[in-house]
Amino acid sequence: MELPFSAPRLLIAAVFVAVAVAALSGAARLRGRRTWWTAIAGVAALVAVVKAGSVVHKVVLEAIDGYAHPVRTLLLSGSVAAAGIAWLWWLSRDDRRDRRRVLTWFAVYAGASVGLSTVSGVVESALGHGHPLTAAAALVEESTEGIAAVGLLLAVLLGVAPKLVLPAGWSFRRQDDEGSPEPVEADRRTQPRS
Repeated sequence: MELPFSAPRLLIAAVFVAVAVAALSGAARLRGRRTWWTAIAGVAALVAVVKAGSVVHKVVLEAIDGYAHPVRTLLLSGSVAAAGIAWLWWLSRDDRRDRRRVLTWFAVYAGASVGLSTVSGVVESALGHGHPLTAAAALVEESTEGIAAVGLLLAVLLGVAPKLVLPAGWSFRRQDDEGSPEPVEADRRTQPRS
């Protein structure tokens, strides 16, 4: 499951590619939020490349002897993930619309990829590559990453194309967004006339 270009890795990478495409479409359509959605697309594309087949993280872990020192690995990887999330938070400082939803799912993914990856590495170091608990740890890690990737995709779609994700009859709080549906009849009656 953890080999480059394995099926679980490619599936998660494909979801991140879909996140990047959705965010780019939001950047193209929502002019006032172009920077935010472009940054989300860039980070998602980077995660997709790393997840699909890159072994850069393994090379870095071997260089710092991270497999023998899981706390060092956790601190380094966690710092990189936290810096990325902090940068995205800073970019959205003036626009909080989708920040909490999108950054929460990025944080869940980071926690799964950093925290559960560390657990998988420790289990593999202790029990060996072929042990059933090693496979179970890798399965939990990849499954959680996959769930977080799908959550992120839904969060991005809610921000850039809410009509694709929510039922047509639902009323939206943000009628001023480009691409949001027109208010339903009940909402029109409660809105002040101009």
